[in-house]
Amino acid sequence: MAMIAAEALGIPLTRVSIATYVDTDNTTDTGGTNGSRQTNTGGRGIYEAAIDAKRQILVYAAERLVADAKRRNQELRLTADQLDIRNGEVFVKTNASMKVPVATVVQGAGLPILGRSLYRQDDDWERTAWAAHAVEVEVDTGIGSVKILKYVAAHDVGKAINPFAVEQQIEGGVVMALGAVFHEQLLIDASTGLPINANMLDYRPPSILDVPESIDVVLIEKPKKYGVFGAHGIGEPPMGPGAPAIASAVYNATGVWIDSMPLTREKLLTELKKVR
Repeated sequence: MAMIAAEALGIPLTRVSIATYVDTDNTTDTGGTNGSRQTNTGGRGIYEAAIDAKRQILVYAAERLVADAKRRNQELRLTADQLDIRNGEVFVKTNASMKVPVATVVQGAGLPILGRSLYRQDDDWERTAWAAHAVEVEVDTGIGSVKILKYVAAHDVGKAINPFAVEQQIEGGVVMALGAVFHEQLLIDASTGLPINANMLDYRPPSILDVPESIDVVLIEKPKKYGVFGAHGIGEPPMGPGAPAIASAVYNATGVWIDSMPLTREKLLTELKKVR
């Protein structure tokens, strides 16, 4: 969000901070955390609010530059449309040497400049996420173990606003998928209906020892018309392809399909016995 605001305003990212009083108790209900929509819903609101603030800054800047010229006994006619902001400075589009720092403009305004926006996400906010995962596995048919040798995850991200963060998000989604594929299973006590492994130790999410040494991420950038700066959400998509990719790799290695998760040694050994 900070990067979107900085880009829209034309100021360095270091000059943008997130207010500490942001609290979901102060906002209306937006439904569940799903659809990978924060970038293009919250982000769109941030973008439009930043553009509104920028518009006000340019108006004040035009007045400031005209006033400065008048003090030098120079005649200058400027409107906000003739100005832009880059690297924290307001400049005249036709003469970039004529400029003034945004901080100076805001200070001279006398009052805080508040950018406002009211954005309602489209009714068709659900977008298709395009991705392909490829996995190379080593299967020990004697004990039923599966080792990930190589994992490649390619995702259409529209435009990666923060490529490093996008790569981390995809890597994290892959790790979540590995947990669902190999370890995680909620066990219920049939007599009480209560979970019997409702803690991190017994539920067994993956540890660093369960993650392959390398998860190669491929970012495919095809800017989207609906996205802020062309971005496409990348929240949940990285987890989805994991199970089918790994199950397919195991099938290619052994000739047996495991169609329910987790892919345990017991399941694999049982299926292997059927084809021997």
